[in-house]
Amino acid sequence: MVVDLVATWSRADLTYRPGARWSGQPIYAMADELAAATDRAVAEGGGLTAAVAVGSAWNRAIRDGLADPNPYDGVAYGQVDLWSWDQYHASAEGYYLEALMVFGTLTGTDPHRLDGRERAADDLGLDPRVAARLRATASDELRARGRLG
Repeated sequence: MVVDLVATWSRADLTYRPGARWSGQPIYAMADELAAATDRAVAEGGGLTAAVAVGSAWNRAIRDGLADPNPYDGVAYGQVDLWSWDQYHASAEGYYLEALMVFGTLTGTDPHRLDGRERAADDLGLDPRVAARLRATASDELRARGRLG
């Protein structure tokens, strides 16, 4: 049996709201903590086979300037909001990035290979240029984590 754990994204509502768990810390902190804990759990074995680094991919999208780091102050021009209206769940772009990370982790296939071969981005209403950048982000993160050859 294959059991993979998803290390999810940072919650903006737990970072930017006063008194929340990660208040006053960079938006990357929660996802980094979850990624480290998930990697440790996989390394310890117990039937776990992989960590799906969704939060790390979100952090990469923010660091690379694709995604806005703070949805509470408005979305910067030319950037996407990975969070939905509640600053907890993902937007269409955020869930697309998550799906790309799951796809790449499970199959070992570079998300770049999906260019022009899948309909999910179009069905989600994503701008094709944004979808291409999200595929590049997922590809870069998967490669950095040793999930692609």
